[in-house]
Amino acid sequence: MTKASCNDKSFLGQLEGEKGAIYVFDKGYLKYQKWKEWSDNGVYFVTRLNDNADYQVLEGKPNHISEYAEGGIISDQIILLNPSKEPLKARLITYKDPVSGKVLEFISNMLDYSENTIILLYKYRWKIEILFKQLK
Repeated sequence: MTKASCNDKSFLGQLEGEKGAIYVFDKGYLKYQKWKEWSDNGVYFVTRLNDNADYQVLEGKPNHISEYAEGGIISDQIILLNPSKEPLKARLITYKDPVSGKVLEFISNMLDYSENTIILLYKYRWKIEILFKQLK
């Protein structure tokens, strides 16, 4: 436990991931080195991609607009995140929310799971966040 004034972003560097576990967190918890360590050790993560993220697309292309105009998967790509330093192979899913119309980018090392599973994991995480805000 820390004081409320303490920034909780530092916890990610201290968190020892459990093999097979899935950690879902906000895009503010940016630690490429930790993500790479987790990926090498069979620990999974789902988060949102930062606007200034450096990556290179390895494979995948956008779906036709008719497939996502009303909401859905815009693209599902394999990328090399942080390619000029310590590269990490990851998955970038770009999604248009059918309710809000917002375009969201999800990043994960869950390469063998469906796009919808990754999106729903983040969506459920957000519902928990809303509950915590209500409790405060």
